[in-house]
Amino acid sequence: MERSQKQDETISKLMEKILELSANQPQQIIAAQPQVIEKEVCVEVPVEKIVEVPVEKIVEVPVETVVEKVVEKPIVISTEAVGEAEKSKQVKKTPSPKKAPAPRLTLEEAYAKLTKEQKKYFDGLREYAMSKDSKCKEKLSTYFTTIGPSTTNPFIKLTIKKGITVALFKMEDEYLKDIRRNASGDGTKVKVKETEVPIGDKQAYDTAKDMVDLRIDQIERYSDFLKEQRALRK
Repeated sequence: MERSQKQDETISKLMEKILELSANQPQQIIAAQPQVIEKEVCVEVPVEKIVEVPVEKIVEVPVETVVEKVVEKPIVISTEAVGEAEKSKQVKKTPSPKKAPAPRLTLEEAYAKLTKEQKKYFDGLREYAMSKDSKCKEKLSTYFTTIGPSTTNPFIKLTIKKGITVALFKMEDEYLKDIRRNASGDGTKVKVKETEVPIGDKQAYDTAKDMVDLRIDQIERYSDFLKEQRALRK
């Protein structure tokens, strides 16, 4: 189609050119020419064939929704596996053997391993308690020693724990002691724990000395209390 249009334009331009030339020629030439023959020029213009391409029809195919069916298979547990599991539950784990505790050192053995400073604390408290009463005595036991006029009411009890001097005091006044004695007569047990003072430094050493003085004061007050009770009975 484009080529045919170009050819038509070319022909029209040629015709216009011929007309212009014929108009511009001089009159003589026109007179000499007996006749102007106009011829139609036909130019065959090849026309391209238009081939119609058949368009394939698009067929809409309905899409089927496919649902997968999941079939649950039963879990089969063999009786042998169950039996083995039950047996494993029933089997008790053998406890690992406990380490036997190290034997406790005697007072003499523990004292021999004390540092120079700890021996000074131990000996100092023993001498301080012994100096408080002329009747004061020391009773040496396997793991401790008691210092006082009697073993039932000592001023102080000394022992050694993990390389440290430890002072023990039975801080029980006369009123608490009477309550404990009356309760024991009725079958009730009242246990009074000892006050424990580890002697790790100079301050603890001085505190233990103050506890010795307090313990001596308690014993003296209790002795005066007993004397007053005897006097009232008379």
